[in-house]
Amino acid sequence: MKIAAGQVYIGDIPATELAERFGTPLYALDAEEIARRYRRFVADIAYRPLHVRYAIKANANVGVMRYLRELGAALDACSPGDLAFADAAGFGPDDVFYTGCAISDNELRQVAARGVFFNADSLSQLARYGRYAPGRPVGLRINTGVVAGFHAHVRSGGLSSKFGLHPAQMPEALAIAARHGLRVVALHTHLGSDIFEPAAPLAALDVLVAVAEPLSALTLIDVGGGWGVPFMAGDPEFDMATYGAGVTARLGALSARRGREIAFHVEPGAYLLSDAGVLLTRVTELKPPVLVHSELTPFFAGTDTSYNAAVSTVLYGSYHGLYVADRAEAASTHTYDVVGHLMQAGDVLARGRPLPELREGDLLVMLNCGSYAASRAPQFNERPRPAEVLVQGSQARLVRRAEGVADLLSHQVMQ
Repeated sequence: MKIAAGQVYIGDIPATELAERFGTPLYALDAEEIARRYRRFVADIAYRPLHVRYAIKANANVGVMRYLRELGAALDACSPGDLAFADAAGFGPDDVFYTGCAISDNELRQVAARGVFFNADSLSQLARYGRYAPGRPVGLRINTGVVAGFHAHVRSGGLSSKFGLHPAQMPEALAIAARHGLRVVALHTHLGSDIFEPAAPLAALDVLVAVAEPLSALTLIDVGGGWGVPFMAGDPEFDMATYGAGVTARLGALSARRGREIAFHVEPGAYLLSDAGVLLTRVTELKPPVLVHSELTPFFAGTDTSYNAAVSTVLYGSYHGLYVADRAEAASTHTYDVVGHLMQAGDVLARGRPLPELREGDLLVMLNCGSYAASRAPQFNERPRPAEVLVQGSQARLVRRAEGVADLLSHQVMQ
């Protein structure tokens, strides 16, 4: 996204033009911003061999995944649906790592049949996978005990987390692997989301390096994702150069001790897409303040979308910047509660937000919606999900059509 002469642009196309062409609400992603983030990410981590695996859960859009494949990314999958999307985007089994939790036998059989690389999250998974895929290489997801992440719901390390094997379980895990002829070639972890300082991820890497010492077959370490994306003015950029230097020192030393290279795998999702995507929505109605018993009500700006399209606003209280698409540089003269069209009081996209004076029909641009917006969108109140477009320079391509009422009814059984 960029601003020129008061207009918000996605790529080289004004947001207002996208809204007129594709309707609202609308997700719009800037392909060139995705490419910039990807190339900078790869450049800032100097260690090699480096393998980037896009986390499908951030935005399971086949068009976006195909674009990332062109950039050189492989995939991180966590459900059978992810595997179907990977196939549709042209990725082969060798391109996919699979890590899940609470996995059923049926799901494990599907993973084994697909031939993708599997990271076991528990002793149970490891034993059952060994029955379905004896003799294969396998990874172990480790709970390093390092707690990090911006919200309790996304912190994947520590005793309260459901994820991973604890280092104390390694002897039992290796015994299970040996019984089934599984070769433990990888260690995996993931700390959480929106981590802004390198200290915690490097501390987790230290744990993995220590756990790796007895693993003679080890070929790679995978640290998941979670690097923070600034949402508000003053939020820091993650110091990827410092992190990359720390990785190089640790894995360089481990490789030297082994006498061979240990590959480094990463699984960015939001770090690549969040800044690249926006949600476009129109102001449908204005409810000016009313004086009630000496107290003013908020100034409500209703929109044609809801938290269905940006569920992080209610899950985590996430902040998303807002612009008026054709008056992006205008002074903020009013304060609004920007709300959605769901019949629920909590459907508030932005509370107490300073904005230029709004008019019904204005187009609003909601920032940081490239990841975990479309992929988490429900259909509450029987509201269809928005379309999604990928913009590359002056070209906009529809990569997911808007749903309609027929889509909402398609799985209903009417006899």
